[in-house]
Amino acid sequence: MSGEDGLRRACVGRLVPVEACAVVPPGVSRFGGQPDWLCEPCWPVSAELGVPMRFIAQIRLPQAAGAAARLAYVFLTDEDEEYVDTFEADGGENAVIVQPGGVAPVDHEPLVSGPTLCDREGHPVCFLLETDPLPATAPVPEPGPDQPQDAPEAEQLTDLPAVQVGGTPTWLQGEETPAGDWRLLAQIDSTQVPFWINFGDAGIGYVFLDTTLTRGCLLWQGA
Repeated sequence: MSGEDGLRRACVGRLVPVEACAVVPPGVSRFGGQPDWLCEPCWPVSAELGVPMRFIAQIRLPQAAGAAARLAYVFLTDEDEEYVDTFEADGGENAVIVQPGGVAPVDHEPLVSGPTLCDREGHPVCFLLETDPLPATAPVPEPGPDQPQDAPEAEQLTDLPAVQVGGTPTWLQGEETPAGDWRLLAQIDSTQVPFWINFGDAGIGYVFLDTTLTRGCLLWQGA
C-alpha cells in the first residue's frame, strides 16, 4: 500500500497526554514537544515577523512494509506578540514539511528546537497521536448530492473527532482544497483539542499533502 493510498481512509486521532518526565520514542506521531528531525533541521520562519513559527505536530506518514519512516511536521506562526493572518495555505505564516525527501520552505533556519504547542495557560504540552479507523456507523464527513459543500448543514458538523487523520475534509466555509492533486493528512478541530491553537472563531485546520508526499500545506476556516 502506498502512502497516498493510506490517506484515503479516515481515522480518528486519539490524543494521549505525555507526562513531563516521560520518554517519548522518536519518530512517533504527536502534537507538541519538539520535532524529531529525520534529516537536517529545517525550522520555518514567519514571512511577516521573521521569527520561528510554533511547532504544532509531527505525523508519521503511511508507508509500505519495510519502507523507511517519513514524517510531516506542522508549524503555525506564533501570534503572542503581534497578530498576523495564518489561514492561507500560501501566506507564509504556516508550513508543512516532509522528511525525508520533502521540499523545504523558502524561509527557514537550521534550528533543532523552538516555540512549541502550549495549553490555554501557556504551558508547553505534548500528546501522542494514536489512530483508530472511523466506525462504519460514523457520519461520513462529505456532503451528499443535495447538500453542497459550500453550505454544510448542521448535522454534517456533529460528532467530528478532535483530530481526523486521512479521509475527506469537513469544510466550514466551503471547499478550499488547494489546486492540484492533494490528500488530506489531518483535520484539527480547535474547539475539541486539549491545547491552544488559533484557527479563528471555533475553527478547523486542514493539513494537506500532495500525491508525491513531498509537499504539504495548511489552511484553516473559522465557523
